[in-house]
Amino acid sequence: MANLDLNPALVNVFGPGTTGKSNFIKWLLSQPKYSRHVVFDPMKEYDPDTFNVYRPNAVEYEQGNEELNQFLAQMLSLPRHARPRYIVVDEAANFIPGGNRRVGGEVSKLMYHNTHYNPRVTLITANRHPTDLDSTLREMYDHMFVFGARGNAVDTLENMASGFRDVLEELPEYHFVHADPRGDLTVYEPVEDMGEYDLLGDD
Repeated sequence: MANLDLNPALVNVFGPGTTGKSNFIKWLLSQPKYSRHVVFDPMKEYDPDTFNVYRPNAVEYEQGNEELNQFLAQMLSLPRHARPRYIVVDEAANFIPGGNRRVGGEVSKLMYHNTHYNPRVTLITANRHPTDLDSTLREMYDHMFVFGARGNAVDTLENMASGFRDVLEELPEYHFVHADPRGDLTVYEPVEDMGEYDLLGDD
């Protein structure tokens, strides 16, 4: 993987359950470059002894969207030496959903102004289906990693980057597709083999 520097960036990770997306994010956060991270972890999938974790009280939109924005506001208000450089929102579509529901000011800040923070902040969302996530957040990606898709999710991805449909039809288990903002697609082998990829970039 050719030197993908994920700071600052808007990164979306998509895939149904058991396809490998959580293993990918855990691998990423275990690298020294990504040690300044925090995970908004509603499903308790991340070991707090290994990762920097915040577990919200709410697990769905009505209360969760407000709690997410309060959490982000707290993170972004920290002094720059203490501020995380990578903020992961797991099951993001539950808290930043599509339709007419409110995204929230702090999410919008990271969507539109992540390059203004110092150190600059990367927002990483983990989602099962791209169709459930806020469309602006979905379409403004700098990096998108897809571990599989079904039904109308395939149509949505094809509209974002031509060729997704054909690539996904041939995608082996636990492999994943990287899409860059130009819509260029690259297929990679499972996370177990990530050591051969240069995803770390330069600080």
